[in-house]
Amino acid sequence: MSKEVARQFYRKTAWYKSVEEAKKKADAQGVKDWKALCNLKPPRLDEKLKTLISQMYMATANEMTSRRLFDTPKLTEVIEEFTAYTGEKP
Repeated sequence: MSKEVARQFYRKTAWYKSVEEAKKKADAQGVKDWKALCNLKPPRLDEKLKTLISQMYMATANEMTSRRLFDTPKLTEVIEEFTAYTGEKP
């Protein structure tokens, strides 16, 4: 399990584009702190996506331990819901 789902969300935002531009500008100017050159703040995660990410972690823990540590849907169900949320094909 990784933070890739959240990374994918942020890569589609204006903030991500601003970060990439700030990094390039900092590199070209020899500046170490690219964050000072970034004029946007990251947007908040959509609540539905936040819930799905949380469920992914909990369902993964349940699957890995073969125990029901968390009251959450099965991992396959969470993945199906995430796929429907993103509109991607399985």
